[in-house]
Amino acid sequence: MATVLVNNKPVEIGSDRLNCIQAADRAGVEIPHYCWHPDLSVVASCRMCLVEVGDKKPDGTVAMQPKLVPGCQTPVKDGTVIISDSPKVKAAQQATLEYLLLNHPLDCPVCDQAGECGLQDYSFEYGRGYSRLQEPKNIKPDKDYIGDQITLFTDRCIMCTRCVRFTREVSGTAELQVSSRGSHEEIDIFPGEPCNNKLAGNVVNLCPVGALCSKDFLYEQRVWWLKSKK
Repeated sequence: MATVLVNNKPVEIGSDRLNCIQAADRAGVEIPHYCWHPDLSVVASCRMCLVEVGDKKPDGTVAMQPKLVPGCQTPVKDGTVIISDSPKVKAAQQATLEYLLLNHPLDCPVCDQAGECGLQDYSFEYGRGYSRLQEPKNIKPDKDYIGDQITLFTDRCIMCTRCVRFTREVSGTAELQVSSRGSHEEIDIFPGEPCNNKLAGNVVNLCPVGALCSKDFLYEQRVWWLKSKK
């Protein structure tokens, strides 16, 4: 039986084809991530899931890779060793979160995602707790025109591209795209082609940070007043 070691905890994976995130989940260990989703293609762009990975040799020694690798993009096999709680990994997580928060607005009091936001949760659990940024934040206009059902708060977006991949790979309509580069990079639509497909509302649920919101639900409720149902 194929076995993987996650933070010194053995977990059997059998013949399943898993990445580091999935293997760690079986061991009860969470590897934080934003861009990865089990039903979408892997882009490894957010860098939140960086881990140390190595191989256990037949003689019992472990050969670790010299650099951190994205857990979402790294498959595991029998003898794979995953470390997600080392000082090196924690430093990378803090640096990634600091970068994601550079231009993120302080919208938490009014954001519909507050209370179930991946950026809030990971900042609390893995972040530094303070910011070294002294410069003004980049301010980007909201995009109410992006679709009849959804609105985009552009400066909240962390560019995980889940929504873009969903419209390309699931709905097959490809209305959403990434425009510009660097700090000017943002989600947009093709001119005259709003995101109005029959599955458009799903991008709201896919968004981990409240950048995409439902127009019908906007500012109507708080998540802690609601009950989750399957």
